[in-house]
Amino acid sequence: MAEEVSAATTGAKCDECFRSFPSRNALFRHLKVCDGSREPDLTKIAVDALASSPVTPAFANANSDFDPALASAKQLSLVQMSFSTENFLGSSLPIVDLREKSELSSTEAHVVIHLPFSKIWELCPQLPPRNCPFALLLDYKQREAALDYFMTTKSQFNNSVRIQFPIKFFIISTPAVLAALQAQVPLPPSRFVPRLWVPDPVMAHVEPLMASHARVVDLGCGSCRNLTFLAERAPPCCTEFFGVDNHPGAPARTAPMFQYHGVSPALLDLDLRKEGNRHELARAAEGTPTIFIVVRYLNRALLAFLASRLPRHSTLVVSHFCRAVNRPAASGALGASDGGDPTWPFDHPRPSQVLDRSELGGLFSKPRWAVSRDVIVLDSDHGRTMHQFIAQVVES
Repeated sequence: MAEEVSAATTGAKCDECFRSFPSRNALFRHLKVCDGSREPDLTKIAVDALASSPVTPAFANANSDFDPALASAKQLSLVQMSFSTENFLGSSLPIVDLREKSELSSTEAHVVIHLPFSKIWELCPQLPPRNCPFALLLDYKQREAALDYFMTTKSQFNNSVRIQFPIKFFIISTPAVLAALQAQVPLPPSRFVPRLWVPDPVMAHVEPLMASHARVVDLGCGSCRNLTFLAERAPPCCTEFFGVDNHPGAPARTAPMFQYHGVSPALLDLDLRKEGNRHELARAAEGTPTIFIVVRYLNRALLAFLASRLPRHSTLVVSHFCRAVNRPAASGALGASDGGDPTWPFDHPRPSQVLDRSELGGLFSKPRWAVSRDVIVLDSDHGRTMHQFIAQVVES
């Protein structure tokens, strides 16, 4: 065939039908349709996606011709292919097991998390962050759909561009591979079940606060990772955990994570844009020291309400996107415009959904509030500036 050249020339060879290809891109297109004469013992596709820019793999469109200039512009570097069990076992990468049934447990060398691919949209909150390299273990027939899911860089929710998952190995499940993994030393027992996802970094500062509080309320809780993290680590005095989100599908979305981690926070379906619901939250905190968490959720009316109405001994924790410097005064009211903003050079979130550097300090100020943390950090996804802010009501 015209495509076929010597393996020595290209270094791109299909381990299933032993064909060679003029480029790795041609090989990837072939792998999506090849039935092969046998299943490989291990398929390793090492993908080096530069973290400084999202990429779209050239093999995402199997019908398009390879364009080296386009691949270069997207900073895609497909490094090598090999088929050696030892290469993977010599690493310490965690494994996301996409098979429908899994008999594997975590070992001292490899943490294993079972997320059946048929339920990946429900289980995606349990995936590792996009700066954490990992391996995928999958059945042979799952590979095409898995490549399409894990190598995309466009968000299904808002079309923003995201960093690609740094997957280093695609491992095809075979008896030889499973036997090699099962032969490893099991992970010692621990108080916490293995996980690959990480909570918001501000949770490290919230955990010790639970010793002086009885309740934690996560406002705009989303997937409930932060609430799950805290509930797992709660001291005996902190017994109540509530997640608030105006989403009817929240119970079904969070149930797998709660069950896996052995926690049971209560979920409240409340629209926090309604003032009556805000008053209900404030009244519930009367006489009960409560930590209110607001992570990556900006509702300025809610923040203003909390600043003036939370009872004494309440603690507020905010972690949200923030400008490193305040916007010029001529830019207009905060949250009023999504036009060009030189102080926020990112496409997500919109400028109107970003805090000004001094915005929280102005709302939660003395003498009513005592601020214990007020710092700017960078997020792990795109290097966006985030405001970590913790304050407690000290005067009614």
